[in-house]
Amino acid sequence: MLISVREYPEIAYADIATIFALLQTFLGTPMKGKIQVGLNGNGTFNMRGIKEGTPDWDNTTPTYTKVTIVNPGQIGERKIEIATGVPVASAAAIVAAATADADHALDEISMTERGNGEAGITKSQTKKDGVAIYVYEAPTWWTRKGIKRTVWLNVPAAELVATWATAATTNVAGNYVLQYRSRTPLGNGFYNVESAVIDTTEIVSYATTYRGWTDTLTYYSYNHDYSANRDEWRCQKITFVEYRGNSLIAAKANYTVSECDSDSIYPRVIGLQNGVVIYQSVHVTRAYSEWKTTTENGTHSGHGTWS
Repeated sequence: MLISVREYPEIAYADIATIFALLQTFLGTPMKGKIQVGLNGNGTFNMRGIKEGTPDWDNTTPTYTKVTIVNPGQIGERKIEIATGVPVASAAAIVAAATADADHALDEISMTERGNGEAGITKSQTKKDGVAIYVYEAPTWWTRKGIKRTVWLNVPAAELVATWATAATTNVAGNYVLQYRSRTPLGNGFYNVESAVIDTTEIVSYATTYRGWTDTLTYYSYNHDYSANRDEWRCQKITFVEYRGNSLIAAKANYTVSECDSDSIYPRVIGLQNGVVIYQSVHVTRAYSEWKTTTENGTHSGHGTWS
């Protein structure tokens, strides 16, 4: 910025108004600058006019200065740059035409008017990452299937299709096949991509996790029901037919042999015996005696016909 100075070093008190008017004329119309007045030690005054010339803001390319780095050297590194000395008249077009630097994505760009026709432009950019990070591996062991999981962090939108395709084949080799792949959009226009592969090797196990009986057993339970005024009662007979064995067909047959109660248990796996799956099913039925008024003798043998 061009600055011109006009100074009157010793002015009598009576001449202050006259010199002030001269300095106003010096600053121009409209006035641009300032007038300073100081008292000398001998009773006179010092007056100075400082005139600001028209600024020559010529940073129109513009040239930026890096002022902040966030997460330097880490995933998600971000840099903030400022360009000063930008003509206000050019700032809006510069913001509209802004592009990201190489290997970066543009997060935000803004213009701030600084006065005297100057603008400052602030530009924020995030560094592209998208590098595969091998984050998890659980090798095949005993009955556990091996898994390998990989993620790509901060993948820019322009590279999403290529990274998505890479995720479908990463670590896919030998007995390992793709289990899943996923992509998650982030708030800044980037994506996280993840894939996992699983070992399809057939696992033969001789483990034993169930050590109980295997057979078909029948057992009973009895309850008493009472009429509303409790002057009659009847006996409820609950029959349980439970199958435990290595045949799923037998377990289903036991469950479906006839209509059963809602407390019945559909065939399910309850463990292994020397690597063989053990199934369980329980067929539950309920039967009722006739209504009675005589005292129960506890034997459940004289109830008559069950229905």
